[in-house]
Parts: sequence; C-alpha cells; structure tokens
Amino acid sequence: LAGLLALARQGANADIGPILDSVGQLPFTALSHHDRIAWLRVHALALLRLGPSTDAQKALVAQRLLPLFPTGIERQDADLAELLAFVDAPGLLDKLVPALAPLRPSPVPEWAKVAERGDVYGDQYGGVIRAMVQNMPPIGQLAIADALRTVKHGWTLEQRRAYFTFLAAARKQKGGASYDGFLKRMIDAAWATCSPAEQHALAELVGQAKADAPKFAATPPKGPGRDWSMADVDGLVRDGFTGRDLASGRNLFHAASCASCHYFAGEGGNHGPDLTSLGNKFTARDVLEAILEPSKVVSDQFTGQVLTKKDGSTLFGFATKGHHGDVEVWEVMPAAADAQVVRVPVGDVRKVDKSPLSPMPTDLCDRLSRDELRDLVAFLLSRGQDLPTK
Repeated sequence: LAGLLALARQGANADIGPILDSVGQLPFTALSHHDRIAWLRVHALALLRLGPSTDAQKALVAQRLLPLFPTGIERQDADLAELLAFVDAPGLLDKLVPALAPLRPSPVPEWAKVAERGDVYGDQYGGVIRAMVQNMPPIGQLAIADALRTVKHGWTLEQRRAYFTFLAAARKQKGGASYDGFLKRMIDAAWATCSPAEQHALAELVGQAKADAPKFAATPPKGPGRDWSMADVDGLVRDGFTGRDLASGRNLFHAASCASCHYFAGEGGNHGPDLTSLGNKFTARDVLEAILEPSKVVSDQFTGQVLTKKDGSTLFGFATKGHHGDVEVWEVMPAAADAQVVRVPVGDVRKVDKSPLSPMPTDLCDRLSRDELRDLVAFLLSRGQDLPTK
C-alpha cells in the first residue's frame, strides 16, 4: 500500500491501470481500518493525480467499490461515497441516499475529553466542547451528503426530498463557526443540479431547509446609554469582571447586534471574527478598545468594503459574493447598528472596493449603561464557559 501510494503521487497517466489492478489484488474486507483507508486513498490518488482516467477505469472502480458500501464505519463510508460519486457509479443513489436517514449524530470524539481536564485547555475550551457534545453533528452522514451534492443525474424526486430533508435536520445540530454556512452552500450546490421540474416541486422544502433558525429573543438594553469613548475605559475595568451577569451579557450580545456579524459559542453570524476564544488572547481593555474604536486595528480578512451600484449609489459594510436562489448576488452587512443583510444582484454592481475602515459601527454600545457594558465584556471574555442554556 505504501508503494502504491507513492506511485499514485509521483507516477504518470499510464500508471493508473497497473495501480488499480495491483490494489485490486488486496482484499478490502481482510484489511485493518487504517489499511482500508490507505487502500481507498490509492484509488483516489490514482484517479485524481494521474488522470484523466478512462471510462473503463472508472467503471472498474465503481464495480469494485459499490458492493463495499456501507461498512458502518464513518471514515470508510465517507471515502467510499466520495469515490463513488467521482466515478458516477451506476446505482450509487440507491445505496447512498438511504444512509442519510435517520439522522445519526456522530460518536463523541476522544479529543472531547479535553473539556473535563483541570488545566488551561479544559478551562479554555471546555464550555464550547460540552455544548457540541450535547448536540453532536452527523459528521459521517454530512460527508456522504457532500459527495452527493456533485451527482447531477439519476435522482428520483423522493431521493431529492430525502437529501434536502436530511440537510434541514443537520442544520439544527451544533458545529463550529463555519458549520451552518457550509450546510447552506451544500444546499445551494445540490439545488443547482436539480432540473426546473425538480426545483418547482422542491421549492418549499428547500426554502425550509435554508431558512434561518428563530433568532434569540433579546430584550432591549435598559440604559441609560451614553457616548462611550476610550476615556471611559479605566473606570469600566477598575473593579474587574468577576461575578458579572453572563445571562445579561448574552442578551446584550444579541440586543446590541453583535450577533449579526460575530459568532460566539454556537450563536451568531459569520460576517466577522469568531469571538469564542477572545478570552484566551485579549484583556478586557483590549475588548473595549475594539468595541469603541473598531477601525484602529482591522484584520485584512475583515476589512470593510464599498459596493458601488451601476446607478451610482453605494453601500459600506462587509460584503461577500454568493447565491440567493438562482441569482448570484453580493450580500452586504451594512456598518450600522440593527443592520440587516442587503442583497444586490451581481449584474447591478459596478465595483466593490476595500476600505481601510472596519465595517463595525463605532456607536454599537452607546445604548448600554455602565453595568450592561461590563456584563457584555464579561460575556465576551467567558469563552463559552458556564453560559445559560436558555
């Protein structure tokens, strides 16, 4: 296997056939788990690195691999699904789609034990890990669904329904900051492979699959607010943040619109940096400076942009290109408190330029009282530890 892997990495197109013949002499069922992964990897590297492969070679791989699915082991089934989709194996939909139901949360990984350690790692990551463990995503099934998104033909309407129903359910599980965006892109990619008739029949279901979960029911700040500035920071940090009300901080994270752009411990958006590990890296003074003077230090990854439409009007905020239904759009989160995403069709856009300014509003927390602002900072420094569940 090691020799075949090396040849698959460094060989030539003429080596595909001999590699596939040689690896086929090793019986998959007699191999250990790690050798099975290597066996599948040989097939993948030969096809991907040494291609293009012939129809006969793809048919050989399809005939060899399809009877092996499913093994019941997530990693093996994920690799099998990816290969079967790549070679467009006849009958793969009849095998793979049923594997998406019922939704099966993945086993808790060994590394999750770090949450129970009484050291710096357990302290930093424990809360986030425990939240994930309580609502594990179906990692193995998602790998199968990701492979299926590339299959463009052969679907029955019921198979399409089963696929999108699974993705809708998977969006209710917990994942990292990119989890929900990853699933939405998967839905968009699969939707693009549907025929017009399928799209007409599935429009309501796919709309539900892409719908955002109900937002956190935040209550407005009580105030009184003020025009906060860096001159106030010494007074805000003087007494420390021990014992602050994290439930109040969580509410204010949503009420002050921080969650519109930022992700924290399983909640919020992905337009700005993930703030979950903020407490590992920064002090309360650093956090307050970032809130009160957001343009003082701006990461290249999260600079603001100015979108100019063909009619001459402009939008300033955080802009990304994507799809809304069948239309390619620029999605702009304007730099204003209580902003909502604005979608502009690509055809209506003249240009999008970077700005040296942060898209985060400077007055985001001016509605908050001193105690409320301190609660918010304590929440942001909590790293997801001991957060309220409701």
